[in-house]
Amino acid sequence: MTAGLSGFQKRGTGCHLTWLLFLVFFVGQMGVAAAEYCAVCKREIRVTLYTWEDKVTHTKRFLCADCVELPGNCYLCSLPVLKDFTTLPDGRVICKRDVSAVILDDTQAAQICAKVKEDLDRQFSRFLALPDTNVTIQLMDRVKLQELFMIIGKDYRCPNAVGCTETKTNNSQRVFEISILSGQPQEEVMTTCVHEFAHTWIIENVPPARARTIGKDAVEGFCELLSYLFAEQQGLATGKSNLLANPYSRGQVHLFIAANRQYGFADIVDWMKSGEDPLLVREDLGRLRRLEELPKTKTTPGTKPNPNVVTPTNLPPRLLAKLALQGITWSKTQPMAIINYHTFGTMEQASVRLASTNQQIRCLEIRTNSVLIQFEDSGVKQELFLPEQ
Repeated sequence: MTAGLSGFQKRGTGCHLTWLLFLVFFVGQMGVAAAEYCAVCKREIRVTLYTWEDKVTHTKRFLCADCVELPGNCYLCSLPVLKDFTTLPDGRVICKRDVSAVILDDTQAAQICAKVKEDLDRQFSRFLALPDTNVTIQLMDRVKLQELFMIIGKDYRCPNAVGCTETKTNNSQRVFEISILSGQPQEEVMTTCVHEFAHTWIIENVPPARARTIGKDAVEGFCELLSYLFAEQQGLATGKSNLLANPYSRGQVHLFIAANRQYGFADIVDWMKSGEDPLLVREDLGRLRRLEELPKTKTTPGTKPNPNVVTPTNLPPRLLAKLALQGITWSKTQPMAIINYHTFGTMEQASVRLASTNQQIRCLEIRTNSVLIQFEDSGVKQELFLPEQ
């Protein structure tokens, strides 16, 4: 072999061997650089590589075959857990990374919710007054919370309940007990707290006749709207995006957000108290202003008017002479736009009022500040922009 190698070098091709050795080394280094390590056990993945979505960071993580078969998964990020995890009394487990971000202490939860109530009162003081002294808040594990939902008849609503409000009577006074799922990140505790406070306002302020006709999805949509507006005000990006992605209100929250941008929060409060419809209507969001006339109450001299009695406006939406983009509810997965008082999703087609005629249009694309529409009769496309503030 030595003589053969020497002869090879004598033919003037020794540089080829040098390059060959370099190439082998380089490829080997690339293999080392490209090696993937399991996100759970931290060992190099040598045979089969699995991808897993981290529900907290919304990124793809790589797992080995052994860790994929682990029996427990983190309640928050969904990754399998191997060691140093925390097991909650209801059986949920939380990984070491995420446990530091969740609220498990009742005292800490009470402090967070007290601050939420203070900020909530400040934000909505012009429109509504939330109960104050007759409300208690506690953390509750998943098993107890789901049992509570079943007891009060809400088991059909949300199998993964994160909050619940009970109404009780104590010494002839109505009191509210708010329970919030333990082991949630602070932003989730905050938005859940707002949602449950919204329920207390509805119970205290929506007249019984209206409470019998309003749809359950509209009730939840209104509560989610308050949470969304609070998250927007407080800069809670994760809480805001979670609300938009949550199907809990079956789309009503998106209509409430669109209605708030178009008509304002005061009109929404009036609709909750005396609206004609059980739900907000996607095809005619202007029906928000169709209110039932509440029965007049007798008053005696010197008494204050009942704040629950709303003077109906019954104002129909005015006709527009041209197509106008009146609002956008932006979401990567389910954006919505209001064009001439009609709410559109992407690729939805509908007839809109234009002066004294109707126009069939299709909403092709919804962007952050404009929409692309197409006239169905002519195929002509047009971009509509939000009005400048």
